[in-house]
Order: sequence, then structure tokens, then C-alpha cells
Amino acid sequence: MVNGTRIFSPFDIDAFMSVIGTARSMAAFRFFLATGLRYREGNFVLQNPDMFDPDARVIHFKANKDWDRERRYKDRDIYLSYADVDFIHLFLSVGRPMSTKQEEVTKYIKFWAGKLNMNPTGVGTMALRKTRFVWLLTTFPEYEDVIVASLNHNANLPKCSADDDLAMYKAVPFSEQEKKRIAAYLHGWDTAVDHA
Repeated sequence: MVNGTRIFSPFDIDAFMSVIGTARSMAAFRFFLATGLRYREGNFVLQNPDMFDPDARVIHFKANKDWDRERRYKDRDIYLSYADVDFIHLFLSVGRPMSTKQEEVTKYIKFWAGKLNMNPTGVGTMALRKTRFVWLLTTFPEYEDVIVASLNHNANLPKCSADDDLAMYKAVPFSEQEKKRIAAYLHGWDTAVDHA
């Protein structure tokens, strides 16, 4: 847990994918795990698929004032592993916007957690985003600055929260077996950064 939000192990993620019942839900779940995007940002990528460059394994995320009048979200490059690219292709093939209401997304994640007899504490909309963040920091600590920028970590929030402390994210423990499985999910992420 980081500030009340659950950080999933890779085996939690495998378990979720075994109980998600529809292709559309699976596509969304995998997409947000693969990108760490906020749910509202995900719909913007769906509406602007040209931001996705599968050959370079990157999403060149460009916000605009029509979509984000407050300019809360930052233009940035979101780097991808080999598996992430497949997840994004799946998401874009669904081709329909999803609900971006926090309560609705949380309801689905908690429903799937219930099917797994998983403790629902800290399970919700931020869990996939923060899980992505922790996995990257754990696997590629030498890319910390790139990871923080790519996920737009708290750049739109007042700097008064303990959530800003990267040490909390770096301290999430994983077993050696979990680290190997995370590395498999993220295989190639670093080469996408290096080739940018």
C-alpha cells in the first residue's frame, strides 16, 4: 500500500486477468496497466490513436486546451515494453470510450477483486497507475527521472502530500519471483527509452 492505495503484485494482475469477463474490460485493464495513464487521458488516446507509435514503442501524449482547459495534464512520452504494445493495440481496437468516473471504474475493479476473494482495501482507480509506477521504479531505478516525467507524477497536485515522496514507492517489497515476473511484463521498456 502507498498512501492507502494498493500496489498489485504481478500475480495479482495475472489473477485479475483470469476473472475479467469481457473483451472491452480486459482491453481497458491491460491498457491502463501498460501506460499508467489516468482514465480521462486514456479516452484522449483512444480519440487520437496517432499519438501511439508502435514501432518506437512510445505514446507521444499531447494534451490540448479543448480537452484539458485547465492544462492539468502534461505533454510527455510514455514508453512501452513489448507486451505493452500488444495491450495498446487491443485497447485501440475496442474503439469505444469508457466511463471516466472514478466511482464506476473503482466499482469494476472491486467487483473483480471480490471474485478473487481479495481484500478490497486500497483497490480502485489509482491502483493500476501506482502499480505501474512502482513496477518501473523497482525494475529500472536508473531511469527514475524518465519514469517520473513519463507518468506525470503528481505534477498537477499541490506539493503538500506525502504521496510526493518517491521513497514510499521505492520501498514497496517484492519477492525475487515477483521481480522476475514484473521484469517479464516490462521487457524492452528500457530499450524504448534508449532509442528515443
